[in-house]
Order: sequence, then structure tokens, then C-alpha cells
Amino acid sequence: VSFGLDMNMGILTLNFSQVVDVTTFNFTGITLQSSSGIPSYQLTSGTTSQYYAVSVVTALSKTDINALQLIADLATQLNNTYISIIPRVIKSVSGNDVMPIFNKTATTYIKDTTPPMLAGFDLDMNIGFFNLTFNEDIRASSFMVQLFGLSASSSISSTISLNSSNISSSNGLFVDIALSTSDLNLIKLSAPVGQSRQSTYLVIGQSAVTDMAGNNITGFMTAQLVNNLVRDDQPPFLTQFNMDLAYARTVHLVFSEVINVGTFRLSTLTLLNSTVFSPAPRTFQFTLSSTISSPYPNTIIISIGDTDFTFLTDLVDIATSYNNTFLNLTKGAVLDLSVNQLNTVAFFPVTNLIKNSVPPTLRNFSLDMNNGMLS
Repeated sequence: VSFGLDMNMGILTLNFSQVVDVTTFNFTGITLQSSSGIPSYQLTSGTTSQYYAVSVVTALSKTDINALQLIADLATQLNNTYISIIPRVIKSVSGNDVMPIFNKTATTYIKDTTPPMLAGFDLDMNIGFFNLTFNEDIRASSFMVQLFGLSASSSISSTISLNSSNISSSNGLFVDIALSTSDLNLIKLSAPVGQSRQSTYLVIGQSAVTDMAGNNITGFMTAQLVNNLVRDDQPPFLTQFNMDLAYARTVHLVFSEVINVGTFRLSTLTLLNSTVFSPAPRTFQFTLSSTISSPYPNTIIISIGDTDFTFLTDLVDIATSYNNTFLNLTKGAVLDLSVNQLNTVAFFPVTNLIKNSVPPTLRNFSLDMNNGMLS
């Protein structure tokens, strides 16, 4: 018996010395191995289309092909492609078992030269998670996340590239990408991408990943539509409350994700000096003398106006220490870009506080010599 293996087509050809009954062929009777016998792999299934033949041509199952591709130093070249056959692998037309074979080298070997292809992908905008499925095993270490991006249509002319996300998978058919906070926020800022299945496409650049044989994936001329999309339906939440009552005179509110700053209402924010209700805590609310800005997509800065600053700093029992600086926000105080409302925030303690330590300065004065008044 001699044999040849074509890893490009997934074909195993066995050449016998006489006609055999192909209908009796048993894939599990064949083990592919290296010259030393380790590593090795026992076939599980496949297909044949012959009845009687001297040369039996079999198509290996996808399961077996993928398993072989994942084993280093096995069936990657002629020098590490050997076969062992047990007697019950096939019978002759007379009903006799074939002679067993141990550790016989291949006479022909064809390497896999077919580029891998993306079979589909899913995106979960809630947890920031990609799942990519390929048509064959890919090498995880070859994955270049920066060559993957999203588009709102099948056109690749406008693509949102991933920058700092990481894969969390080993070699195989499936690749999981945990989106970084910055990449997830970038996607959310690029609506309608990630907001509906019809507006979420994946773009793959040339040579973004290779299969186990080192074949580069071919870049897309058009983007591929997402299979399954989980929209962001989780409300944002407050992660930091910083206050500077010295020189900057600002309040910084940092949220868990990108927010729609235009939906923020200053009247929904209340400062408190205590977390208990008896006696009732002192409270303070900003007026229109204070203004709102947003230097970062997940941050709101309240610039405290002169009127509010004067009134607030006149109060000696609020916002003067970490123990008397708390914040409440009512439900819906701000929305994220998927229109999810902020839940009620109660008694959130200040994260960083810079107390008012700036000495007062004289802004102006007037002198009335007629009445002898200085003000």
C-alpha cells in the first residue's frame, strides 16, 4: 500500500495491490503520524464515491482536516506525513482484510495553499465582544486586529478601524475579540454602525490573518454583513465625580461609556453634605450661571459660574472635605448614544476633591467722598 495526501483539497488517496471493496472502507482504521509516531491523529470520518478500485480516493471530513491543521509538525510536509493502517480498514473484493501497515511514509504530499475565508461574525455591543468564524483553522498569533474594521454599508470606503482591542482565542476556527473601551466608544460614536444589523459590516484588510499553513487571508473588496448583533441596551453609569474648587472651579462627571452630552440636564444634579436623612442633609443645585462642556465622549465638565461659586463656597458644611461631598443624579439625567437612560445615582461620594484654598482677591471698589463711603 502507498498513499498520498492533498491538504489543499483534503484528499487522502490509498493505492492497494489489488481491487478492494470501497464500500467497506473504515476511516477510523487509519492513523496519520510523524516519522516517530508522535504526534499522531486517528481519522474519524470522510466520504468516498467509489465501489471497487485499486486506488481509493477519500475526502477527509472537515473535522479531521481542522484537527490535522492544529497539530504542529504533522502532515505539514512530506517528511512528517506517515500512515498506519489496521487490517479492518477495508476488505478486498474476496472479503479479506488488508495487511496492516505501520509508519509508512507518503509518496506524494500537496501543501495547503488556499487562503482562509471569513464564514461569518457576531457583535455584542453590550459587552464589547466580537466573534469571528473562519472556514478553516487560523493561527491566532498572526491576527492583526488593526486590519479589521467596521462599516455602515457594504462599501469599504469609510471604515472604522480597530486600534487597541485584543484577541482572546487560541488557534482554531473561532476568534474572539474583546473590544477595548476606546474601540467600543469609537464604534458607538460612529452611528449607525452597531445600532442595527443592516448597518453593521466587517471589513478585513489584506493579510490580516493567516491559516495554519501560513496562507494570508484575502482582503475584502466589499464588507461583510454581521450575522448576529446584540445592540447596546445597558444604561450608562457614573464612574467618577471629581471637584476642583480652587483654580479650575469645575465638576467632572465621568461615565462608563460614550454619552449624548446634549441630553444632560444640570437641574438633575444635586450636591449633598451627608448620606443620612436625619437631620436632612444640606443640598446645593447649580444655576444657569454654570455651563457644561465635554472634552471627552464619556465626560461632562461643569464650569462653576461666579454666582454658584460664591454661594457654594459661602457654605462651610458642604464640599469642604471628602466626608461632606456627595452627589445625586435623577434617573434620565443623561442618555447614551443608544438612548439608554442613566439610572438614579444616589449619594455618590466625591472621587477627587480640590478644596477652595485660594485667598480672596479684591475685584473692584468704589469711593464716595461726598458721603465718606468706601465699598
